[in-house]
Amino acid sequence: MSPGHRIGAAVLLALLAVTWLASVYGWGLRSTAVADARIREKRRSVRTGSGGYHGGGPRFGK
Repeated sequence: MSPGHRIGAAVLLALLAVTWLASVYGWGLRSTAVADARIREKRRSVRTGSGGYHGGGPRFGK
């Protein structure tokens, strides 16, 4: 096995280890949840007409 292959294998194993540790300890879940909540809030505000790019005009068909 050449030195380049060994380095590549070591980097791949390190990335897999970090991914596994992140899943075990829950790293990144809080920021992901915050981003998802912001997206849901933006969709809700657009749907109800309280802001967003639709304004707040009349809602026909409600």
